[in-house]
Amino acid sequence: MSQTLLDTNVVSELIREQPDPRAVTFIASCDDAIVSAVVFHEISDGIERLRDALKRAQLELFLEGVKHLYASRIIDVNLQIAELGGRLRAAATNKGWTLSQMDSLIAATAMARGARLATRNVSDFERLNIPLIDPWQD
Repeated sequence: MSQTLLDTNVVSELIREQPDPRAVTFIASCDDAIVSAVVFHEISDGIERLRDALKRAQLELFLEGVKHLYASRIIDVNLQIAELGGRLRAAATNKGWTLSQMDSLIAATAMARGARLATRNVSDFERLNIPLIDPWQD
């Protein structure tokens, strides 16, 4: 089986007060999981926007734990991924739909690694012809 790239919404499900058991079970069963550096960008952005100092501290600890857990499986955005992401975004625009910068880089990471993408936002990626899995679906 190919690797599984975890989208930001999959990783961040683990910090919820009551995470969905389907997503938790899915993550626990993914021995081959990888995480894009983009996920850390998105989570860090969310943390910095919080006004609640206690919540920020909790999320910082969570982020450190995720970095430690996936330390050898964090995929940096390199030249290949950056170019492919730009091409995907431009192709989407040319076809009349929007692909965000971050989603284009996450999709490009999955493509470059030959990985399936685990995401709750299947509709954001389904036109890109990459294998998708929704951990919230039975």
